[in-house]
Amino acid sequence: MSLRPLAAATSLILILAACGDDPGVADVVADVVADADAVADVTTPDVVPDVVPELVPDTAPAANQLVFTASGCATTCQATADSGTAVDITVMYRKPTGEPIPNATVRFAIDVTADVARLTSFTSTTTANGQATVSLSLLANTATPVKVDASVDGDAGAGVISYTVTIAPVIPAPLELTFAYTGTSPAASYALRLFKQTGGKPTCAELDPDQPGGIPTADLALGPYPLTDKAKIAVLPDLDTELTQTWAVRAIGPPTGTTLVSGCVQGVEVKYGETKAVTLNLVDLPLRWEGEYRLTTTADMHTGIPGAAGDIVSFLIGLFTKPGEVALLAACKNPSGLLDTICDFLKSGDQLSATGLIAADAANVAFFELAAKVIGDDVVVTGQSIASLLSDLRLGSKLTLASEPTVADLTDPTVTWFPADTVGEVWETASFYWKFGLDCAPSDLECGLIGVKLIDIYKKVLTAKFGASVDAAGAIWIEPHTVPGFDYGTLLNFIIERKVLPLLFGDGTVPHPDEPGEFLPPVDSYEKVIGTIFGDELCLYYDDCCEWFSQKEAVVENVPLDAETVISACELLIPAGADWIRDQVATLSGSLEIGSPEGERCMGTSLFGKRNADALGSKEAQCKWEATFDLGGTPFSPAATWWGSRI
Repeated sequence: MSLRPLAAATSLILILAACGDDPGVADVVADVVADADAVADVTTPDVVPDVVPELVPDTAPAANQLVFTASGCATTCQATADSGTAVDITVMYRKPTGEPIPNATVRFAIDVTADVARLTSFTSTTTANGQATVSLSLLANTATPVKVDASVDGDAGAGVISYTVTIAPVIPAPLELTFAYTGTSPAASYALRLFKQTGGKPTCAELDPDQPGGIPTADLALGPYPLTDKAKIAVLPDLDTELTQTWAVRAIGPPTGTTLVSGCVQGVEVKYGETKAVTLNLVDLPLRWEGEYRLTTTADMHTGIPGAAGDIVSFLIGLFTKPGEVALLAACKNPSGLLDTICDFLKSGDQLSATGLIAADAANVAFFELAAKVIGDDVVVTGQSIASLLSDLRLGSKLTLASEPTVADLTDPTVTWFPADTVGEVWETASFYWKFGLDCAPSDLECGLIGVKLIDIYKKVLTAKFGASVDAAGAIWIEPHTVPGFDYGTLLNFIIERKVLPLLFGDGTVPHPDEPGEFLPPVDSYEKVIGTIFGDELCLYYDDCCEWFSQKEAVVENVPLDAETVISACELLIPAGADWIRDQVATLSGSLEIGSPEGERCMGTSLFGKRNADALGSKEAQCKWEATFDLGGTPFSPAATWWGSRI
């Protein structure tokens, strides 16, 4: 027997149940329901097969797309930016196929008030590439999220996309330095050295770059900075926990190498969350002076010599204009004995007699003939030539500064003195120009310059100690002082007798015209030049100057003495004339008084970026001397200038 499907049985039961209240029927129904699981376990083939419904395709159009262009973003984006900055927000509006949609209006909305953040615009039109951009300015200095929504007008399907920027608070720089500088240093940048102060230490004085050991190690070293910029110190160590600190700041420029510019400020109190603005004055550091310097003094040792001293110098210089006359007058100044006898024929009072003038003219010929053989026929040397030589004399000295200036002036705070006994000089050389026969360029200061060591002239070292000071501008003042033993007469005599005469008449290198391989003796004394004047250019070689003198026509015809007597007298004339010249020049004796004029300083200059005083004045801008020679009781103040350079 086969069972009917559950659906049919259930229908029958329900019908029966509906026909009455018979309890038996109710029990039957309950039993049938209770056995439903058992019925379900009995499977029979479905009379109605399963039917799978056919899918109907979605024919609605795809939506356009609005996305952010920032990397890693699409419809949402998150970023963090510092307070006070601006963030550009750019979106892309495109078709489902990816093609950009231009000329669409993108609307932006912000969820904070204008004191927190602001948009440059609430709308932006897409460009040809489908992009639209606005800028978000972050104004608040608190950690605040700012959400910007973007949507497209007239296209709700593109949706609303959101860009959230969280403001990162910025703590103000605790220290801002402004620099004031009006110096001339070539330093173009500088560095900062910051020192946290405790109990007022360290002080700026303790941070002086010129102190022994230099600037100590800083708590914070920053830079370099251009001289024209401000310096903002963004972070100071431990200020966020200590909240208040005190600092000393030293600026140095350039950042490396020799410090040329510096400034310092101390007691700078800074507080966390606040900016302390400070002006720091920078100044050029003073030059370093300690060392040795070669000084060159230019002096006019001829012009303006007063009184009898001037007459002596003029007489000596006349030797080169009227040599015969000067030689005879010198020889006959104080004659006696045989010398007096012959001088009676040569002189008339204080002047030469007619006979003397004739003899002098003959002597002049010998003088200039010999000079022509030495320096050339086309060169004429006169007393004026020698005067010019003395008018441009060069004196060389060595200045020693054994210490830096450290002693404050009692009346002028801008002036500092060198310690006592630390400044001195040694006068070393004298030089003159001998340009006869030379083709010297006007700008060539060495051409024709002939020098001599002063120790060879004076047989001792000419030295002096004195005071000196420098001012804030870097200029030195030399205290007026005496150079003992530096007398004018000795210098003049040596230059004329030992230098000019050999240059003019031969220094032993002039070949003998008639004796191959032989040389004429040097003419390096007044005796030799007077002998040559009395004789001829060869008489020194043959030692017959007086023999030649006795045979000169003027002597033979006008001096009624025999040749032997004339020769004997001549041999007395020569040393007498030489001694008289030396004696006269020796009266021009005394010391030199020299120093800087009152109120006249000499500027020091650093040439090599090391802050040393490398130059004192210059050849083009020479410093002034106030100099006075004692000429045997007559003061003579030559015009004198100088310049110097570090050795």
